[in-house]
Amino acid sequence: MGYEVRRNGLYYYRKRREGKRVVSEYVGGGLAGFLAALLDAEGEG
Repeated sequence: MGYEVRRNGLYYYRKRREGKRVVSEYVGGGLAGFLAALLDAEGEG
């Protein structure tokens, strides 16, 4: 999971494995992406 720079912006993506493939799921940019990253980080602990 993490942030990616695309088109001069910072966006949050979730990554998950499906078999041998890694699938990226767009979550959001800006405040929405930041809040989603915080919630995901709390769930990992």
